[in-house]
Amino acid sequence: MKIVGSKNNKGIALLLALVIMAVLFTLSTAYLSSMLSESGIARNQESGEKAFFIAESGIDRAVRAIVETPSTDDMPWTLTETMTDGYYAVTAAEAVDIGDDYVRITSIGYCNNASRITELVVYLCGWKYLLLSMSDINFSVTSTGKS
Repeated sequence: MKIVGSKNNKGIALLLALVIMAVLFTLSTAYLSSMLSESGIARNQESGEKAFFIAESGIDRAVRAIVETPSTDDMPWTLTETMTDGYYAVTAAEAVDIGDDYVRITSIGYCNNASRITELVVYLCGWKYLLLSMSDINFSVTSTGKS
């Protein structure tokens, strides 16, 4: 028995299945590409943050060296130190563009494929010991009575 008005629809199911599979393949490829891109961005962000903190470590090391020897006689000097996740190169030089007794410390931190630069300007005062505070400082002197 033949149905009136029907045409030969052989193969339409196969064609429809192929179109649906092509659309799903395209969507899954786009999703996979997006996930790989996001993980790369996250890795780069992490490396950048580590490089920044490594550069900050270089600044801390240079400040400690300047506190131990507060003089501009040996400047400029450069120090490189390797750390667990990277390394830093720090340079201390007189900042003559700012004024006398100013030192510019520049530190570059490296981690994987990222690098960050941190800079600090320090004023070298003539005092060996200096205590700064945002509030009052109270000193009390006690005597042992022995001379």
